Amino acid sequence: MAKVNVKEFLTGTLGIVNHETQEAIPATFANESFASADEGIATVALDPADGPDNAILDFKGIAEGETTLNIEVDATYVDPATGETVTKHKSVVVTMTVTKPVEETETDLVVTFGPAQPAA
Repeated sequence: MAKVNVKEFLTGTLGIVNHETQEAIPATFANESFASADEGIATVALDPADGPDNAILDFKGIAEGETTLNIEVDATYVDPATGETVTKHKSVVVTMTVTKPVEETETDLVVTFGPAQPAA
């Protein structure tokens, strides 16, 4: 899940990981496609700095709410099981929550604890 305020954006980078070990696997990406279930809440698009080796995405908050973003790519990488270069179609769904911006004049209640002391 990702969170962003209205009129803000996040950047994200696609990657491939080994399912068993969760170790990153170098990959290149092509044929990227993106869809927001509600583009009135949030959008996703390729970042202008994107290239085949970095797959940078921009996630933009439009209005308060929650939506899902579907991301699909063709990834080329060395399969850790076979050692062969493969190209596979991959997809992921990201839930995006967009909240209203916090006003600078708003305040939050906090509790600050002092050091522990022996009980009487």
